[in-house]
Amino acid sequence: MMKMKFLTLIKLKNMYNNRIAEMILQKYGKDSLIIYCKIECFKSKMIDDELREIQGYQPSDFNYDAEWWNNKYKELTNDINH
Repeated sequence: MMKMKFLTLIKLKNMYNNRIAEMILQKYGKDSLIIYCKIECFKSKMIDDELREIQGYQPSDFNYDAEWWNNKYKELTNDINH
């Protein structure tokens, strides 16, 4: 049951992150989305690192978000380089 809740949460976060990225892209353009990806990744990684220091290693939403936004950044910058 817990695994199913976690997988549902991941699907929702993925959908939510995709929606945010699409809205930023439409409203502000690709360059702004690239900057947002880096900032959001930095913020999420910082929070995740601090939680790990306090709680020990436990997977968190912040780790997922850091990876998701970093992957989106790589996807966007790869498009620019090709």
